[in-house]
Amino acid sequence: MFGRYFPGAAACAALLLQSLSAQQATQAVQAQEQSGIAQQVQGGVVSSSMTSSETFAPASPADSDIGDQVLLQPAQKYQAFSAWTNWNILWTNNAALLNDTQGSDTFLSGTVGGGYMPYFGGNLFGDFSAEQGMFRYARNGSLDFNSLELKAGLVYVIRALGDLTLFGNYTYDMLTARGFNQEIYSDHTLSIGARKVFSINRAHLFYTSATAQFSLGGEPTYALRNDFSVIAGYQASLTRITKLNLYYRVSAQDYTSSGRADFNQLIGGGLSFDVTKWLSVQALSTIGINRSTEGTYNYFAANLGGGIGILVNF
Repeated sequence: MFGRYFPGAAACAALLLQSLSAQQATQAVQAQEQSGIAQQVQGGVVSSSMTSSETFAPASPADSDIGDQVLLQPAQKYQAFSAWTNWNILWTNNAALLNDTQGSDTFLSGTVGGGYMPYFGGNLFGDFSAEQGMFRYARNGSLDFNSLELKAGLVYVIRALGDLTLFGNYTYDMLTARGFNQEIYSDHTLSIGARKVFSINRAHLFYTSATAQFSLGGEPTYALRNDFSVIAGYQASLTRITKLNLYYRVSAQDYTSSGRADFNQLIGGGLSFDVTKWLSVQALSTIGINRSTEGTYNYFAANLGGGIGILVNF
């Protein structure tokens, strides 16, 4: 009798493990996404070393008589290399990012990375980077994971359209369990998009970007998705060393093999204080709202905390 029912029990156990694996992968991907966007904004995602909005004087009625007015500035060498690290401690009301698990927790989010943006001539740049991250939860240790992101792409700046920036890149993501010895997610993606900064004056600017990201394949297949997102944000220099960032991100996520579709919103804000040219202290807050065709993944998640960030260009 036991022999007759054991295969069925084994199949049920396998399905349960597969479901838990999918939930773990989905939670890790979304936690990485929420933290990553906040760190990118605080780290200066809207500031580009390749734009030149302040090279020319503002337009005036006399331009047709005197021609373009070029502001004399010290020559600056283009810095193609960058290195960064961000470490934040955050409280969340929903660590698992699930509808039926509203348990709060405190977690450490840390990243170390480096990038290279070679100038190819004209308005074309390369974009290569590698970043290693880690997430450690105080009470929910089963949610701990590490993230590795490798990216290679191109960036093109359209000067005639106010430095409208077009980009395309290939990215490899791999998430592993706490000990780096077990892969819980991997994906190859292709992304294309555009971003634009609207400078009001030296202290205030708005920015927006739109990105379409397509999954090329990975594991587990249930967690793979195409993502179509738009970000709008505002940055204000409150003092010489203090910046305020507010942003809103909305995305439609189409899971490629499960028939699942999500509508995700992320509202964020933060303050950064420049201790030195390369070291900043930051306070972060985000609210994530997800609506899914699978009710388990309908969630509201609020995160609050802060930490330090280091960015060096050379």
